Amino acid sequence: MKLSFFIFATLLLVTSNIVFAQSNLKKVKLNQKFEIAASQKGYIQSEKLTVEFVKVLEDSRCPVDVDCVWAGSAKIQIKVSKGKAAAQVFELNTNLEPQLIKFQGYKIELTDLTPAPKSDVDMKSVKYTASFKVEK
Repeated sequence: MKLSFFIFATLLLVTSNIVFAQSNLKKVKLNQKFEIAASQKGYIQSEKLTVEFVKVLEDSRCPVDVDCVWAGSAKIQIKVSKGKAAAQVFELNTNLEPQLIKFQGYKIELTDLTPAPKSDVDMKSVKYTASFKVEK
């Protein structure tokens, strides 16, 4: 009885970890724009390439409801890996350089970051989404 409970509990734990890992992974395609949320990974199956949007490091973009002299920029952190190799960490910007990186023959470009700031919203609590395009 104890053995069957242990086996059941182990299977339940493994299954729940697999489901969580898959919910954090979004299948995307090479040469097509895709969006992923912070802490989510985009996976190009044909290339065995993973792009993870880790977090927003800073966001000094001009709020959409304010007139600014400068548009500002946001900086995000990503992790990129191919196959079973360890992921490499990069920083990309929305309006400053670099807006793209080159990684093992691929060009990975940050094309957008949403939502845009608003003057009356605390952006620390916002759930960001980044748009990327990966080309070979």
